[in-house]
Amino acid sequence: MNNFRWWGERFSEPEERLSIVDLVNFGSLDLRLAGILWLIMERRAPVLVAAGPSNAGKSTLLHVLLDFLPPEVKQVHLEGGNEDFRFTEEAVPANTYMVAAEFSNYGFYIWGDNARTAFELLSEGYGLGGTIHATTIEEAVNILHGQLGLSPSLISQLDLVITIRMSANRSRATESKRCLETVGLIGLENEGLSLQVIATRNRESGELVFPKEEDLYPALSGRFGIAPDQIASEIQLREQFLGNLLQQDIKSHDDVRKAVVEFYRSRPS
Repeated sequence: MNNFRWWGERFSEPEERLSIVDLVNFGSLDLRLAGILWLIMERRAPVLVAAGPSNAGKSTLLHVLLDFLPPEVKQVHLEGGNEDFRFTEEAVPANTYMVAAEFSNYGFYIWGDNARTAFELLSEGYGLGGTIHATTIEEAVNILHGQLGLSPSLISQLDLVITIRMSANRSRATESKRCLETVGLIGLENEGLSLQVIATRNRESGELVFPKEEDLYPALSGRFGIAPDQIASEIQLREQFLGNLLQQDIKSHDDVRKAVVEFYRSRPS
């Protein structure tokens, strides 16, 4: 994938990058949610991945979601407090996706004026993906609003907020299991923010629960400009595609990314 900048060590890729198929295989999410997230990321949706503790898999999930971006989209890694946003002088907003390693006032992460500028660029058509330390969607929004001073209208430029929860791994007592817990669409309503949950995990059964199709599909259609009569088939197409990769034991990051690129190239323009 073409990039304006090389990945810096502050947001370096793991030694062994995981794929969406790996995460499905681990039980972090299911194929249906994977298909929905693919369809959303295909639209360069601004996304925020949240979890409370460190090493919960925020950056891993963000990397996995970035693999769903169309191959022509260029990723720009925001350089923390040193970011000058000069890339906007040459970048085409509709083909550019900004990546913020983390929204935090610690170290070299994105905070203050730079965080606000990144959100302001969303209204110009740029995409944005980042992570944040928060246990719930509400907490993540409160950090953006209360600590960063972002207005509800700026925060609503985000499309998606995803939370991850760490829990005991029944199969490996010494390890924690990382699961997507809540996926929600952020909106603006009566000058305040609204939240529409499109997937949540039942803590008793461990299964992901989705809204009724008559609620879910119109929400996705209206937000991402997808024809209402195509939503179900487009999600199913991606779900089956990823399911076939899983069945064929195609799970490595490189192989899955190549398969996703071929999927895009095989689709009519």
